[in-house]
Amino acid sequence: MIEICKEWTFQAAHRLPNTPPDHKCHRLHGHTWTVRVWARGPVDPVLGWVVDYADLDELWREHCRDHLDHRILNDTIENPTTERLAVWIFRQLEPQIGALGCVIGSVEICEGGRNWTRFRPIHLAGATSSGSAG
Repeated sequence: MIEICKEWTFQAAHRLPNTPPDHKCHRLHGHTWTVRVWARGPVDPVLGWVVDYADLDELWREHCRDHLDHRILNDTIENPTTERLAVWIFRQLEPQIGALGCVIGSVEICEGGRNWTRFRPIHLAGATSSGSAG
């Protein structure tokens, strides 16, 4: 198994309605968001890759970017924290990436350049790479 990573950015606003009214995140504000999706799978013996990066770009555009970029995230995700955004992106992409012969190892979200969240699906928690037993 090999893991590859594809990174995208988008601009969006959000507010966190469950924070106290005097908390800065309670008010509508925007960020530049960075998303990294790690895909795991076997290397195709003919093509020599896990998945075509261009295919990942297409999935991102169709299933995520057009719903997130230059939007208010609260219109799509309830209480859109980075944690919930990571899970939402996973749910949008996992079926499509699965059809390409791989799985999502993790989704990482960076909010504003310094604060990161990583979501690892439960089905991969504790999974080890395959190989010969030693």
